[in-house]
Amino acid sequence: MRPHRHQLLPDIDLVPTSPVRGVTLESQSGAMRELRAAHNQAALGYRERDDLMTAWALSSSLSRRDMAVATGLAKSRVDQIIRETYEHERALAARACAERVARHTP
Repeated sequence: MRPHRHQLLPDIDLVPTSPVRGVTLESQSGAMRELRAAHNQAALGYRERDDLMTAWALSSSLSRRDMAVATGLAKSRVDQIIRETYEHERALAARACAERVARHTP
């Protein structure tokens, strides 16, 4: 199973597992850190895009067809992303609510 598009990878010290001969380990580690940062930026970009589409869908301020045009995605994919994002936000809110209730029950 591949990781979710919003998944951020931890900011840890990366060390090459298959070093390239003739290239310093420091250079390879630096390239790995740069690649990790780019991955995490992409994940944050997807999260921002998905949150924007969900907000506009909930407020009926932009059609899903126009969201598809703007993002280069199929309308069905836009619908799927909005549904997934909305359901995820609802699950987070429900969990937070349950935690608050649990703190106040004997």
